[in-house]
Amino acid sequence: MLVESLQDWKHYDFGPTWREAMDWAIAHTGVEPGEYQAAGCTVRVSDYTTRAWGQGRYECHRRLADVQIVLKGEEDVYNLPLNTMTAVDAFDQERDLGFFNDVIRFSPVRLVPGIFALLLPWDAHMPSMAVADVPAPVRKMGIKRPGDKLTL
Repeated sequence: MLVESLQDWKHYDFGPTWREAMDWAIAHTGVEPGEYQAAGCTVRVSDYTTRAWGQGRYECHRRLADVQIVLKGEEDVYNLPLNTMTAVDAFDQERDLGFFNDVIRFSPVRLVPGIFALLLPWDAHMPSMAVADVPAPVRKMGIKRPGDKLTL
């Protein structure tokens, strides 16, 4: 997982899809909830209430990398190495989504406006978690980037 200030995203050059998607995200931080397309990526802007501990679960993707940007509010995202996790069910290839039984509070990252997290296919992550276990409203932009377009 990479966590960085939005103003410093250009320090990381992961290729043209990265540059186009991040340019779009910066220009659209005031966008309303909905689904958008930008630079070959799916962008979802959602309003929701963060979850207290015990209501979330770790997930992963194999083909997609996530860029998560909190636009309003704050949330914690937990992160664990994928190879340490125990899968709940078979991986859903169509949705590019797998879930895990593990409930370890490890490596939390606080996302607030002005910060982004890049979650890679080898990162198991539990997003949308309440800060101090107090659920609160959040607006977040999630960018799903094809992993084959991520140049490291």
